[in-house]
Amino acid sequence: MASEQTQYDLPIVVGAAVFGLIVIAVFFFMRNDPVLPAQPAEPIRTPVVVQPVQPTMVETSGPEGDQQTGGSTSGGGGGVAGGRGGPAVGGMSG
Repeated sequence: MASEQTQYDLPIVVGAAVFGLIVIAVFFFMRNDPVLPAQPAEPIRTPVVVQPVQPTMVETSGPEGDQQTGGSTSGGGGGVAGGRGGPAVGGMSG
C-alpha cells in the first residue's frame, strides 16, 4: 500500500536535500588542515666527566662510651616503654 503524496511533499523533499547539501559542505570546507608539530630540540650530547673521589667514612654512634641505651630519646624526657610514660618533664607527670 503506497501512501498518497500531497502537494506539500515536493517542497519538503527539496528543503531536506538542500539542508543535507549545506551540512555536507560545512563539514567538508570547515575541517582543519593537519599541522605538522614542531621538531623537538636537538639533545645536548656532551660527554659526562666524572672525577674519582675517595669514600668518606663517618662514625654515627659517637665515641665509645657515649652511646645511649635503653631506648631513650634525645632531648627532654624519656622514651615510653610498656605503655607507661617516661620521667616527668616540666613538672608534669605522665
